[in-house]
Amino acid sequence: MNDLNPMISAIITTYNNADYLKSAIDSVKNQTYPNVEIIVQDDGSTDDTQSIISEYKNTINYVFQHNQGIAASRSNGAKRSSGEFYAFLDADDHWTPEKLLLQYKEFKNNPSLDIVWGHAKQYISED
Repeated sequence: MNDLNPMISAIITTYNNADYLKSAIDSVKNQTYPNVEIIVQDDGSTDDTQSIISEYKNTINYVFQHNQGIAASRSNGAKRSSGEFYAFLDADDHWTPEKLLLQYKEFKNNPSLDIVWGHAKQYISED
């Protein structure tokens, strides 16, 4: 493990969330934590998900599977990851820029922790 900046695998699960996927991906790409891989685990989307993904060629890992549900999607994403830590994000959500950095600091300062999570803020889009 790179003690300074271990790899964090951001696993974005999606199923027909093309309208929100770009925001989710961008929120991971805009993290202040410097060492993040992005895995988009598509659970059989039939909408415009693949056209959104095409905008991110060579910067994310995209995996398509036939619809198996959210638990299988997260598990399959984790199996494909190479990070020391997993961070799960649903495609219709997004992260604040310092999310991963703050959570990593908690792990580093408290090595006995198994999991760290943050508060969620709900909002309603006016679109």
